[in-house]
Parts: sequence; structure tokens; C-alpha cells
Amino acid sequence: MSGYKDCDILDAAWSMLVNNRLAYSGIYRANPLGGRNGAKDQLLSRWKPAALMNRITTIHTMRDRFEVLNIDACELIEEAYWKPHTTLLIGPPYYKQGKVLYRCFYEEREHINLNTLLESLYSGFPGADILLCYDDEQFIENLYWFPQVEKINRAFSA
Repeated sequence: MSGYKDCDILDAAWSMLVNNRLAYSGIYRANPLGGRNGAKDQLLSRWKPAALMNRITTIHTMRDRFEVLNIDACELIEEAYWKPHTTLLIGPPYYKQGKVLYRCFYEEREHINLNTLLESLYSGFPGADILLCYDDEQFIENLYWFPQVEKINRAFSA
């Protein structure tokens, strides 16, 4: 909670929820929905109190099925890779815009470390299925060529 000086955990959670629902793609440093001078209905297009309440209630009822960890992603991937019937969906911070959009982002070396780990796991022994989602950048394209790369165009919406 280092970014929430003088906040208790409930205030920090509320701040994150509001930011997630009102910012473009729910990203911490992104512009508000509809832009800085957008209309109120655009800003509030993802703020649906009843739906949020239902989601929070559902998550609360399933809380014993979740484990929240604060560890290095590569450590978690390496540990989870060996669990039976596992699929890992890995979405690292964007390569080019990570520093601008996220409070926690990868430097180039960390992108390379992730690639090294994933290639060593994949080529070593069979384990979890791995699905890796990245932004379309030449550095990433040059880094990941094994085993299969498929580009999928995505239309973004608010």
C-alpha cells in the first residue's frame, strides 16, 4: 500500500475500485473514460452499482477459493507450471507503455527474464499450458518466436 500514504485498507480499496471503473481500461494512470472533458455519462459508463455489488458479493462468497500473493511473477509461474491440469494466462505489463500506465512495470531485462523462464519451462518438461498476451512491439516479437506466436487484432472499447 505504499502508494496510499495515510490511507487505511478500506480507503485504498475504495480508491482502486473507483479508479478501475472510471479510468480507460481500468488502468491506474489512464485518462478518465470519455477523456478529460468528456460527458458525465461516458465517465460513468462502467459505474454500475448493482453489478458491482453483485460482483463483490460473489467474490466474497468464493473467498476461500482465492489466494492473494505478493511474490515475483516468475516465481509464481515456475511453481504453478508443475501443477496438474493447469493453464497459465500470463499478461505482463505492456512493453512500450508500461512505465506510463502502471505503478509496477517491467524494465527490458525483466521482459527478457520472463522469456528465458518460459522457454526453459516449455523446452524442459511438459507442464502447464501457457498462454502469453503481450502488446504488439518489435522487441517482443523478436524475443518470442517459440513455440507458436499468433497475432490477434483487438478492437478496444471503453
